[in-house]
Amino acid sequence: DAGARARGPGWTADDGGGRVVVKVTGADTSRLLRYEHGIPGTEAAAYRAAHAAGLPVPQVLHADLTREHVDGDALVVTFLDGTLWSAREADAAESAAVRRGLGAFKARLHRIAGGRFGYPAPASDLAAATWPDAVVRMVDAVLDAARGRGVALPEARGGGAGDRVRAVLA
Repeated sequence: DAGARARGPGWTADDGGGRVVVKVTGADTSRLLRYEHGIPGTEAAAYRAAHAAGLPVPQVLHADLTREHVDGDALVVTFLDGTLWSAREADAAESAAVRRGLGAFKARLHRIAGGRFGYPAPASDLAAATWPDAVVRMVDAVLDAARGRGVALPEARGGGAGDRVRAVLA
């Protein structure tokens, strides 16, 4: 098994050439929320863009979104070793340095621009040319998912939510 073990939503393995993370989605997509459709492709695109910008993120080794080889979408990325901040015994100075480093990382990450706003996976249909339109699509998708799962939404909260969000963001 090359040292494979479950870790979060995927598996890690070490075949002697380095540790990798393997993620495979389930075959049944009928219960997924809209933003979850195509998420491995979105994750791969985000890693590639961040890696190209010089950020320390997993490198995409393989992405198979065809479902020809396994029943789900598959993504293989390099494993980034480290220690959870919450597991460290850090003093105030070290914590401040970690916060500054995290802020610098996020600032660089947020400078990466795509061609659209929202979730880029075509399967989700949650991207738009403007941020307000993308947010409206996301709000509508959440409300549609709630209704589809039988959640009774008060009309004041559910009805016309997209129009109200659009008006606020305009």
